[in-house]
Amino acid sequence: MKNNYTDFNIGDTYVFTKKYTKKDFETFSEISGDTNPIHFNEEYAKETEFKSIIVPLHLAVAPLSAIAGVIFPGHRSLYLSHDLKAINPIPYDTELTYSAKIIDKNNRDSVLTIRTLIFRDKEIFVEAIQKIKVREDNIPESLIPLNPVESLFKSPENAVLITGALGEIGRRIAMDLGKQGKYLILCTKEIDDRAKDLASKLTLLGANYEFLELDLADINIKKIRDIKINIATIIHAASPPVFSSLYKHMDVSFGSLNTIFNELRYKWLCQQSGRIIFISSSATQFQPQGWENYIAGKSATENYLKGILKTYSNYGLGVNVLSIGLVDTAFSSELGLDSSSALLPEQVAEEVTSILEHPKCFYTWLETSYKRIGTFDFIEDTTHLTKVINRGEVLKHEIENDLITQLKILFKDFFNFSEIVDWNNLGINLTPSWDSLRHIELLMTIESTFTIKITSEEIDKTRSFLEIYSLLKTKVIY
Repeated sequence: MKNNYTDFNIGDTYVFTKKYTKKDFETFSEISGDTNPIHFNEEYAKETEFKSIIVPLHLAVAPLSAIAGVIFPGHRSLYLSHDLKAINPIPYDTELTYSAKIIDKNNRDSVLTIRTLIFRDKEIFVEAIQKIKVREDNIPESLIPLNPVESLFKSPENAVLITGALGEIGRRIAMDLGKQGKYLILCTKEIDDRAKDLASKLTLLGANYEFLELDLADINIKKIRDIKINIATIIHAASPPVFSSLYKHMDVSFGSLNTIFNELRYKWLCQQSGRIIFISSSATQFQPQGWENYIAGKSATENYLKGILKTYSNYGLGVNVLSIGLVDTAFSSELGLDSSSALLPEQVAEEVTSILEHPKCFYTWLETSYKRIGTFDFIEDTTHLTKVINRGEVLKHEIENDLITQLKILFKDFFNFSEIVDWNNLGINLTPSWDSLRHIELLMTIESTFTIKITSEEIDKTRSFLEIYSLLKTKVIY
């Protein structure tokens, strides 16, 4: 039986529903003395901004007393204070959901901090923060009342739903999280040989998982509703081929996530927890020609997630966008892109794990040689990546990553570039101020900086950033 301060943990949650009628107001009015006509006079209410009578705030929050005196912590409660935020007016005869969650503990004073949300579907009516002290009275067992909701303290088993689970990035994320003991729901359009291969690898790792056959372009919502286990995290890694139609990109990137989140939102608000991690692309910053449909799908989803962040981030729902550069996958190879200096799927999966363990800002921008983070733009921090996945030549890759980082810094200083640069399309007569004369000055600066010699023949052959980097790799001693 939960009675003492040590019996409670951050994250403990209790959920119940209530509905208020005009008769409830009559009782409340008699006790409180509140006779404001906005709560009972329809004609009066029609002339107000609300257009209808509304439940008094203090009637709606009356169950806070029961949350403290019966639930957290129960009979040993000493109600210290609460802060109320009335967000939307509450209508009568509407079923309201109350979610009470312990969000902090003060061990010195044995005080619980409880956040209670009052909501309906996606609409939040009230947020309340309570401070409740747990008394240490020596009460005889015979006088201690039974807790009527003891069973509701159990935390649900949580799962991670991964879309695009059979892509190279999705598979790597699944294997990393499976290894950590996460229960996985792997979304795929069909169970094919790739699914069977992933299943065998996850089984060897001792992972718990299930496949969910789901067409993201046309979701059967019943399949989401039929999932028995509680979904705590969505990792949205699915993406159609770059040159797919706009409708396809919008359906898979934006539409499917919108549908899944709408189905999970009520549970997440009840639990006051849940997280979405969206795998986006730095193409939204670089805007490569011909990728407009791909970029539109990614950008629409990012903006949709900003809305979720703004509306629900204060209530335990988290959102992260991981915007990645070129990754060494078949997806990139089919586009004919040079992946010699690309990210590895392992690096992307590692960053997803890092976000899950220590979520920070809304945006993370991950490239081979740097990482930027921020909230509504990549503005907060810039750090070079120091850990490189072993491909059998760890030292060489560490040096190469450091080499390209130094070269990019040199270019930014030399040409006075901004932070956002399309490195794949820098070259003579392609980049403002980079003409033949400036090119000679650039190569002389590179010779001096890296202590190397560049021949006249090599000068003629290196006319772009990527060609200079390739040449530099042959000159630097590993």
